[in-house]
Amino acid sequence: MEYGFIGFYLTVFILAGMISYAGTGNTFNLFRYIDLSLRYQIVLVRMFFMRRKLERALNKSKKEFHNDRKNSI
Repeated sequence: MEYGFIGFYLTVFILAGMISYAGTGNTFNLFRYIDLSLRYQIVLVRMFFMRRKLERALNKSKKEFHNDRKNSI
């Protein structure tokens, strides 16, 4: 038995079942929701790294400001 196409057949069977149960409109809405959820997760990951970068830059600037102020007194 060919095992290479089992994943493909399973995917087609699930997709056909979803369309027959909920219709094409709702099935497309589900895929749109999944797409938006994945994109939102990517944005959250990027925001995490951006926040970390900005916090490091802010801490560095605060230390430099504190040192400059301390030296001017």
